[in-house]
Amino acid sequence: MCIVQKWHKGKRAEDLPLKNFKNIIDEFYSLVEIKLQGLGEPLMQGDDYFKMIKYAKDKKIWVRTVTNSSLLHLKDNYKKLIDTKIDEVQISFDGATKNVFEKIRRQSKFEQILKNCEYINKYAKNNKRNVIKAWCVLQKDNYHEFFEIIKICSKVGFNQIVFSLDLHGSGNSGFYNENLEKSVLNKINREKLEQAIRFGNKNNIKVEYWSISEKFNNNNICHWPFERFYISSDLRIVPCCMIGNPDHFEIESNKKKTCGEMVI
Repeated sequence: MCIVQKWHKGKRAEDLPLKNFKNIIDEFYSLVEIKLQGLGEPLMQGDDYFKMIKYAKDKKIWVRTVTNSSLLHLKDNYKKLIDTKIDEVQISFDGATKNVFEKIRRQSKFEQILKNCEYINKYAKNNKRNVIKAWCVLQKDNYHEFFEIIKICSKVGFNQIVFSLDLHGSGNSGFYNENLEKSVLNKINREKLEQAIRFGNKNNIKVEYWSISEKFNNNNICHWPFERFYISSDLRIVPCCMIGNPDHFEIESNKKKTCGEMVI
């Protein structure tokens, strides 16, 4: 469901260097919030990633990230992430069984993912850091596990799970059409969603939903491109994280200007 699978070895560009990140933060002195993750797993960058979070937090910026949790057990990454004082950690969790999870999250190890989620949830709670939520993209391959996903997320320590009902193509029309075949929007109704919320309450986990296609339409246009923007790791500007890939669409700029001047 993610465009990363279409790239050679899952990589489009090099990681954003720490120096470049600091320059961006310093130029945008009015920043109040950032999501420090693009397309791919941010923890693959190593310790520089934690330094980025700490640098932004020192500037009084609210920071969230998204991780697939596959690397949290290595080098105490789960502790390092929480110790940065990050404000929100979304953990992708797309199946309740090994076969389903590993079919969607390719090359993952389901048993290790479960352990890693337990590690970080326990550590966060012990440090009174209520900043973690599970995030599941509901789709054809995992829809039959809808309620079981809620149950297992509660079991490994999550207090909250968000189900995304959208599948997009990151600006690629061909990939978008592929994902449309995986969509379960035609199967979902209000009664089912409310039933899942009640089931979550019984299992001590808050259930919420995310649907951009329901939130925005021709009469209520998406405000994101007018309020925020996406900087790729190779310093190209994209108006929306739903595209995320500057090879599909980017905001052209005067290359002589600094990154901050491109947008301002």
